[in-house]
Amino acid sequence: MASLADTPLPRLLVELHRQGFEGWVTLERGKVRRRFLWQGGVPTRLESNAEGDALVEQLITRGLVGEDARTKVRRAMAAKPAAELAVLVGLKLAAPRDLLAAVGDQLRGSLLDAIAWESGTVSFEPMPAGDGAPPAAPVDVLTVAAEGVARTWRFDQVLQSLGDNVTHFPSRGASFDAVVERLPRFASLDTLLEGICGGESAFNLLRRVSDPSACGAFWLLDASRSLEWSSTATHGQAEEQENVEPQGPALPELEIVVAGCSGASSAKASVAASRLTTAQAEAKTEKLRQEILELHGQLGSLDYWALLGVEQESPAPEIKKAYLKLAKRLHPDKVAQVGLEDVKETANELFAEITRAHQVLADPDERRAYEASLQGHTTFDADRLGQAETLFRKGELLMNAGNFLGAFDLLEAAVQLWPEEADYQAALAWTLFKKNPPEDARAIEHFDKALALNGDNAHARLRLAVVLKATGDSERAAAETAKAQALDPNATV
Repeated sequence: MASLADTPLPRLLVELHRQGFEGWVTLERGKVRRRFLWQGGVPTRLESNAEGDALVEQLITRGLVGEDARTKVRRAMAAKPAAELAVLVGLKLAAPRDLLAAVGDQLRGSLLDAIAWESGTVSFEPMPAGDGAPPAAPVDVLTVAAEGVARTWRFDQVLQSLGDNVTHFPSRGASFDAVVERLPRFASLDTLLEGICGGESAFNLLRRVSDPSACGAFWLLDASRSLEWSSTATHGQAEEQENVEPQGPALPELEIVVAGCSGASSAKASVAASRLTTAQAEAKTEKLRQEILELHGQLGSLDYWALLGVEQESPAPEIKKAYLKLAKRLHPDKVAQVGLEDVKETANELFAEITRAHQVLADPDERRAYEASLQGHTTFDADRLGQAETLFRKGELLMNAGNFLGAFDLLEAAVQLWPEEADYQAALAWTLFKKNPPEDARAIEHFDKALALNGDNAHARLRLAVVLKATGDSERAAAETAKAQALDPNATV
């Protein structure tokens, strides 16, 4: 058992992730006790005696269920003891995507709260490492650690955590890009990243950027060993001044020259122009306020595509472009800069959901799960889905390597766990056809199930056509080929 006063929780989270820890991590302070199950270096489940940590509380906070849901869940758990997630699934109080988001909120919120603890203890119950890849987790523990530092650590605490490196010059290490890819966007991120080039000390860089989010991101890059350090500047010119005062955003000065006017007339024109500029700025700020309030009020009804302002068929680059455009305008730091402190908390909630939308739609696996949830799936269990996804990924690797018999066992298990996933059904169907001995009839059966779930999968239709042709059904094979080419002329088997 260790003291949280001596062992900073953010550093511990990063280290547990790096080591791929398997087991229980228990955090205690006073009467609050939280036990996190870690699998493959990521937290996947929480057991807590704090009422605010309950999944139903996350759903109530999001406005997805009413206050009466709390009583329903408590009664159900009292009548038949079971995990809260299982109870919520049985009661069907929320949609699958909302339950998944609640699990993420629960893990993220409880970890962020614990990072703010100034006292408490942490203990470990290691278990044997699992086999293969970790299950899908609804929270990125590295970004949680960075967010916790940004929220709760003072500037001097961040500097202290750097040790002797605070006066050294950071540059990009081998894992730099991989960690940056996981960071959420914030207003000063580009400025921070440009400064990590070996030509500016950590102290001066962080003071110049002067942003808690930047401090959190920089801390994570250091804690995850993604920076290289030098005692002298290795790029550009060394700093001429030891200390650089923090700089805020520059405010442009506007000078108006009126032809044919001078003296008092020119001064009057300048004053009028200044008042006009102020009025325009106030109008722009008020427009931003209304946009934040309007979008926030629609969070319960907008899907992720509508929230980002893109079409459902939009590719990843277009989704990222839309997200960055919103980040420049709606990031909470930007909102604070223009004086909208009264809606900063609302902007925080809104931008958190915008960031979540980008993370989900930018990741093929998460996007597929999200799309499936919108189609009305009601049976949901985070552990079961995570296990199915892990089996599918391993099976897909074996299938791509030509080991169809080995892939068959894994993919059949994935389909048994989660039969509603079209990709699982299609992959199993192909292995049934390709393995030795083949099972053509079962292959066709599972291809039909896959296409019933997702009829726009041109790749699956082409593979089905191959199976149909091999079994002598040339007419249907031709029809499936034509449908596949209509969906995607470039699709291949």
